Amino acid sequence: MTEPDPRSPSVDESLLLAARQGDVHALDHLLQRHLPGLRAFVRLRTGPTIRARESSSDVVQSVCREVIERADEFQHGGDAGFKRWLYETARRKLADRGEFHRAAKRDVGREA
Repeated sequence: MTEPDPRSPSVDESLLLAARQGDVHALDHLLQRHLPGLRAFVRLRTGPTIRARESSSDVVQSVCREVIERADEFQHGGDAGFKRWLYETARRKLADRGEFHRAAKRDVGREA
């Protein structure tokens, strides 16, 4: 018997369902599948303020941690919906980190 094609919609749906139900291996598989794109997304959108303080790898790790913690919140949309949710989490994370580092007492411009 042959292995199911991992690109098959039924495999995607079963992975998403398992991930929502707390299956760490399914969630890890989904994250691994999207990791190269997520890295590129974060690297291209990390502005100089964040780049001066954090590596894009740190941001990606933080995004993945948040997705793992909130996996049960993902509701629908298949693999494309998961990707949108993942990238929206990254976009929000970058905005939050930029805001954090631009706060007056942490302003990179004030450092000597």
